[in-house]
Amino acid sequence: STTTDKKTMSVFAKANTGNTIQLYHSGEVQGYVNFDLSSGEVGTSGTNTTGDIEPIGNDWYRCIATFDSVGNFGSSVYVGFAASSSAPYGGGSISDTSLSVYIFGAQYELGSYVSSYIPTMGTSETRAADECSVTGVSDVIGQTEGTMFLEFNSGALDGEIQGFSVNDGSSQNRIVIFKNQNDRVQLQVRLGGVVQASIESSDLTANTNYKAALAYANNDVVLYLNGTQVGTDTSATIPTCSDVCFDSDSNGGSPLFKETKQALLFKTRLTNAELASLTTL
Repeated sequence: STTTDKKTMSVFAKANTGNTIQLYHSGEVQGYVNFDLSSGEVGTSGTNTTGDIEPIGNDWYRCIATFDSVGNFGSSVYVGFAASSSAPYGGGSISDTSLSVYIFGAQYELGSYVSSYIPTMGTSETRAADECSVTGVSDVIGQTEGTMFLEFNSGALDGEIQGFSVNDGSSQNRIVIFKNQNDRVQLQVRLGGVVQASIESSDLTANTNYKAALAYANNDVVLYLNGTQVGTDTSATIPTCSDVCFDSDSNGGSPLFKETKQALLFKTRLTNAELASLTTL
């Protein structure tokens, strides 16, 4: 049907005798992306489609195509062979019938990004948001000092708030590092609902890898991004926290960065030299 809603298709794939596939949408000639399973790279795509590829391990990749078209979407989506990583819509001409690849977990969903795999058993499913939280872990949270680290890819910048926090189960007492609505990395320390520290980076670049770290102690809060100090605050009082949440606020908030590679929590405030080293790409 004609729609302006973004939709995302994904599949886990591994090269065998063939190594190039295409994800495409019937009825919309701009709706395709090619993937090279040997090099782990995204090939050409339609003007209304973006692609991403994530290494899973053991030469497996998750291939992702996001369709953003006001054209007439057909009723089907396909995984097919592509003659090359620059093949046109439909995969191009392929004469070798012996080619094969391994595929698993094809998924098609409403939205501009892929979510974690959910088996559907041939029928559509409505899922809850991807969330992760741990409660009652006061002993692994630095109560007077600590460091929070994230390595992530910015993906398609969309103004969605995403982050990583320690808190007391609410947004009133929290320490959080997140991507804000302006598509910048920001830290915030809040005590009793009052902001103690707030530091924001410059604009992120889409589809770019970043390493960010928030280090905190009483009257000593700092944000580092890709080896560079973004800013400091010397007048912050640190709240007592009991929960670790992969969201921007507290339990049930927004998700962690969509393409997170690593998240670390330290009970000590690393030195500025250590923060620079930790966040250097």
